[in-house]
Amino acid sequence: MDEGKKIGVICVDPTSPFSGGAFLGDRVRMTSISLHPNVFMRSLASRGFKGGISRAVFDISLLYEAFGMDLIIIETVGVGQAEFDIYNLVYSVVVVLE
Repeated sequence: MDEGKKIGVICVDPTSPFSGGAFLGDRVRMTSISLHPNVFMRSLASRGFKGGISRAVFDISLLYEAFGMDLIIIETVGVGQAEFDIYNLVYSVVVVLE
């Protein structure tokens, strides 16, 4: 981030049963990162789409690219045995386990 690169982050969260929006609110949890001037972060709800990402992720990633983002990071709801739509969109997949 300090190298002057622009980073776009798309965070896909489970859909809230109450509001229909993003349940976890990644922008709230990642305040220090989301306030950096070279980072643009967008939280989305999965909206019930199977595959780990919502349909809007494809469009938003194209917008990030059009706006000149040097790096685009997509956080999915989770990838299990059936959630593999992310493979159609990205160059690399990183699995993080705790």
